[in-house]
Amino acid sequence: MHPKRRHFLITGLLPLLPRVPQAPLLLGLAGCASQSPNASDELSAANPAAARKPRIYTEQVASLLISQDRKQLVVLGDQYHYVFEAPADLLRLLESTLKPRLSAAIGPFHVALDGSTQGGYQVFLPPDLSEDEAELAQSLGFAKSASETPGWFLTRPLQGKRYVVGNTFRAARSPHLLNRAYTVTVEALEAPGQKTVEQLATPVAIASDGVLLIYYAALAPLLIPLIFLSKEKRPGAAQAASAPSPALP
Repeated sequence: MHPKRRHFLITGLLPLLPRVPQAPLLLGLAGCASQSPNASDELSAANPAAARKPRIYTEQVASLLISQDRKQLVVLGDQYHYVFEAPADLLRLLESTLKPRLSAAIGPFHVALDGSTQGGYQVFLPPDLSEDEAELAQSLGFAKSASETPGWFLTRPLQGKRYVVGNTFRAARSPHLLNRAYTVTVEALEAPGQKTVEQLATPVAIASDGVLLIYYAALAPLLIPLIFLSKEKRPGAAQAASAPSPALP
């Protein structure tokens, strides 16, 4: 990954660190992001696209969904849809007895020229787990916080694709809207003069009965408390990360 892209993904998760320890994955990525400037220059010379200045925009998030076949995690935005491979770790969590105690943070996203999208998510558990719950959390990959704010955390990457929202979809109203407005920051590499029609059209459709589908698989809301991450620094951002987030309807 280009050092600047890696730095972008890390900094989006940093506001959460006051409530969790310095997650090994984030710190490992941060170490890689602090390479010497020469590494970035060499990559730019070898690949002109790497030197192109990305467009950074804020996406209004309407829904967070998971496909019935458990293959796709879908973020529905006003401008684009972001379809990720459903992480195996997250699927195991959703099927575990820990699900009612979970909260999560997602984003920011980086989009390559071909629409390939990278992001990340972090899942949290409270410190007061029973012995059996703690054992289960460890088996699922959670690490215990060593910071002043106790708890458990799991950090993982997301890989997927960005798609354009069509006019037909815009005209319809999703039945699975989040119960408040969320935004996520997106950094996108786009070719000069690239037209919307040249980009990939969303595979998400609305059936006649109002059910959302992706590749003929029904989509359902992801029922865990969450927040989406933005690079914008707001007063109380750290507190918002540690406060209970509203669940999806």
